[in-house]
Amino acid sequence: MSKVTSVTYKDKLLIHLRDYLNRQDDDLLPEEVTQEGIARGVNMSRTHVSRVAKDLTEEGFLKENLAHVKGGGRKLKTYTLTGKGIAAADGVISQLRDIRVIKDGVEKVMHFTEILEKGLLKADVLEAIELLESNDGVLNLDALEPKVTVRMLEEGPDVTSLYGRGELLGQIDDWFTGDTPVAVLYGSKGVGASSVARRFLDSVNDRHLLWVNITERSREEIEEKMALFVERTGKDGGQGLMDVLRESRALMVIDNYHKVKDDVVDMMRELVEGFGRDHELKVIITAREGTPVYERFYHMEHVEKGTVMEFKVNTLKGEEAQKVLGGPIESEALKGIMQMTKGSPLLLTLLREGDGEGIYRESPLTKGQISLLLYLKTQTRKDNS
Repeated sequence: MSKVTSVTYKDKLLIHLRDYLNRQDDDLLPEEVTQEGIARGVNMSRTHVSRVAKDLTEEGFLKENLAHVKGGGRKLKTYTLTGKGIAAADGVISQLRDIRVIKDGVEKVMHFTEILEKGLLKADVLEAIELLESNDGVLNLDALEPKVTVRMLEEGPDVTSLYGRGELLGQIDDWFTGDTPVAVLYGSKGVGASSVARRFLDSVNDRHLLWVNITERSREEIEEKMALFVERTGKDGGQGLMDVLRESRALMVIDNYHKVKDDVVDMMRELVEGFGRDHELKVIITAREGTPVYERFYHMEHVEKGTVMEFKVNTLKGEEAQKVLGGPIESEALKGIMQMTKGSPLLLTLLREGDGEGIYRESPLTKGQISLLLYLKTQTRKDNS
């Protein structure tokens, strides 16, 4: 009987890319062939994907390219299988023999290639391998029905581009695959913590997703939103809303924790205190740096015991700011822009759009300073040196 546990991460990465062979010549490639897409498909961190993909490329199994990807702007690093890689992926699958298969309640022994040839597999190959690994080598095809996830993200921001956040997104991905249930993304006003969280959710497709903006909401209103989410997932809310949420395989974003009501502070404290390290629920909370003591819902002890992991969302640097502005900007002009905007992604985005009123509304700058800022934005470099 085959040992499914012998299927390595290298094997899984090759099998994942095998499903996209017919797309490798497209002008616009699917996100699944990028590091982020591979990480999601193979259930690896992006850091691990980078290392494994580098090894496979050096060994001649993969070809690395820069290509336009569906849903993205600039070119991204993508991977395709070489002839050697295709043969290796097929070889892994062909070695999966004498598998105990359950179909329509009946168990029999089959080769994996036979399962594919007969069209019995209603999910991808990797999902079947993971089921084999977790079920003592038994492949229950009846359990591999397509999964429908609930995505209540209408309160989240629309994120078309995000610069200078690759490393941070990788760190959040490592948190997501670890045991810590709560991640707190904090930073100054306009730093883009919400955008980072929203972009991360774009990489998650196997969990129920909920986004709750708690600005000017009471505890009752927030819990009504959560209750609707629970109802849509088909869970039984009779045992208590928070209990159901903690036991659900879901990812929830609680956005804009800043100047909240007292009952919301109490709710958040109860949420954090109720977490152990054995719950399926993951929670991302975006918060303002310098939250006053009376609004704090967790303490260093929660970080130390592994309930909460903190992530500082920093302002952008000059090179990243130029990408937001659509540069290149003349060096002295860029210096002035950075001094006035402090590298705030929000202000830089408003500046790119020429939205002086928006800058006035979101910053302490005077109208005269904003006029200067808009002028500096026009000072592009004459060359790319």
